[in-house]
Amino acid sequence: MQIRTKLFGVVVCLLSAVTVRASVISSASASDGAIVAALSVSDTMLSSSLSGASVTAVLGNSSSVTCTFVGNTCASTTGITVGSGNTSDSTTVWLISNTSGQSLTSITIQLAGAAFNPCVTNGVPSTDLTPCTAVTSGAGNARSVSGDTPPGVGSTTTTASVSYTNKVRISGQPSPASDLFTQIQLLFGTNQQLFSSGTSFSFLTDTDLLSGVSIPEPSTYGLVGSALLGLLYRRRSRK
Repeated sequence: MQIRTKLFGVVVCLLSAVTVRASVISSASASDGAIVAALSVSDTMLSSSLSGASVTAVLGNSSSVTCTFVGNTCASTTGITVGSGNTSDSTTVWLISNTSGQSLTSITIQLAGAAFNPCVTNGVPSTDLTPCTAVTSGAGNARSVSGDTPPGVGSTTTTASVSYTNKVRISGQPSPASDLFTQIQLLFGTNQQLFSSGTSFSFLTDTDLLSGVSIPEPSTYGLVGSALLGLLYRRRSRK
């Protein structure tokens, strides 16, 4: 098994210290989403690779708070602070702490220059941390998003399901990779107390570095479509 160094863990704090709970990923799903084009994928991550990534938390009152990474730090005036740490493990550790005064219903993490690399079987991502050989060439080993139980944590748990989306198509490949996604969403169910204020959720996953990322904006498609319709109209009006 190839072991590499991931130079960041992630701590997401919504105000102050919290009680760390055992964390469980109950199920996983995947969809194509908006296809992201990239020149290549690498098994090496740097702390600076988080630059441009965003974390959005939806609160129990349906409001949301978001922060975006600049370098390896993410902070906002709306209540989320994300700091990076170091890990010599081949997984990236994310710790999401909720001190918002409300329960959280979901967390969405959108990477900018990197991709989540889960183990996928018949299109379904695993919820097991056991590594597998990545389907995509250059991505090394893969590890799915898996719940984490930090040392000293009792039997109380926070449970979430995870959905992967926004697949990556590597240059020269005819279709998107089945095991590279730039976005995950953690859903904490209809019982909002699953991620209540004053608790935290920790999970581990594998992430890989992307180079030459290009994401066509929806507005670009709209402009191109309008231009084509205009040309078609002019051709017809001349006949």
